[in-house]
Amino acid sequence: MKKLGWGSLAMLLVIVALVWTLIGDGVLARLGLPAWSQGSAGLHYTVFYSLIPLVPAVILGVKFPQDRFARLGAAFALSFAAILCFVVLFAIFA
Repeated sequence: MKKLGWGSLAMLLVIVALVWTLIGDGVLARLGLPAWSQGSAGLHYTVFYSLIPLVPAVILGVKFPQDRFARLGAAFALSFAAILCFVVLFAIFA
């Protein structure tokens, strides 16, 4: 059985990114910060903030693949980051 270790944090960071994607606008509003670059349009900052925990998730998952949930966390992080980047590019060029 695999042990919990640093690589296991990869999955936790993916969950943090997912939760931030869902509630980030509300948190930013309560902090008095804009969620969008132009009021309710433009760049959606919440998406960019969601990418922040995904980078270390991939690094930890790749560096410590022997830990429980490490590979799964890295795969989810890469997939989620790819989806977010696709959405951003689609929004920019649409």
